[in-house]
Amino acid sequence: MRIAVTAAYAKSLHAIGLIHGLAAAGHEVALALEVSVWNTARLRFYLRLLGWRKLLARARARMLGGRRDDDATPEVAPMREFLREREIRSQTVSQACRAVGARRLRVRSLNDAAAIHALRAAAPDLVVYAGGGILRRAFIQTPRLGVLNAHGGPLPAFRGMNAAEWALLHGTPPRVVTIFVDEGVDTGPLLMERPIPIAAGDGVARLRGVATRVSVEALLETVAELGRGERTARPQRPEDGRQHFVMAAPLVDVLDAWLREGRTPRRNGA
Repeated sequence: MRIAVTAAYAKSLHAIGLIHGLAAAGHEVALALEVSVWNTARLRFYLRLLGWRKLLARARARMLGGRRDDDATPEVAPMREFLREREIRSQTVSQACRAVGARRLRVRSLNDAAAIHALRAAAPDLVVYAGGGILRRAFIQTPRLGVLNAHGGPLPAFRGMNAAEWALLHGTPPRVVTIFVDEGVDTGPLLMERPIPIAAGDGVARLRGVATRVSVEALLETVAELGRGERTARPQRPEDGRQHFVMAAPLVDVLDAWLREGRTPRRNGA
């Protein structure tokens, strides 16, 4: 299939893994749309999600880029392992695109005129979403088959932010679900589910890192099955789930402590 990939920032391991993985599977990666980090909407979003201290720490780490030794960082290590196992050496989305012969375009937003024009010119069968913000109708309707995303929590029950964490807090095993994007919040048709494994002593950061790796693997598998005509989507009903928002830091700390101690909440207190 002819595919476009989105990237939330220049050094997204998520996007790099997808670009190489799709090309290795025989798909034509025609375009990567990389969203500029420095825009007001994104800064507001991450400020709300992380707070000032974590936002500044993340910005500092990303600016250091390849000069930092972050392989041991719990949230990063699973994707570093994924890239090493596949001998993927690209450090940036730009390098990954050069390696597979794809065009890379940096845009302020996936919904701006430049992004839509480039996407229409590329004429992909499918867009594989690796971050970059909320998508509007013009973007969603451009690829022939649609926009494929991996949601990091059980659907339809746990839509929105921090879905794996909210699921665990409610006593539900976390899993990744691949979906076609629609104009709602994680309300598109469902395709594939994969569990997110939790090892003894894992904290929330490791959970998030493992979820990212499982998401990449699930997306690659879903694309392969779509290409062979072996996967059909199942619609969701809006009333079957609810939208969750950013988990407050104190709750994250409680969940992190539970995970590190090897215990998680159980449904109905069982």
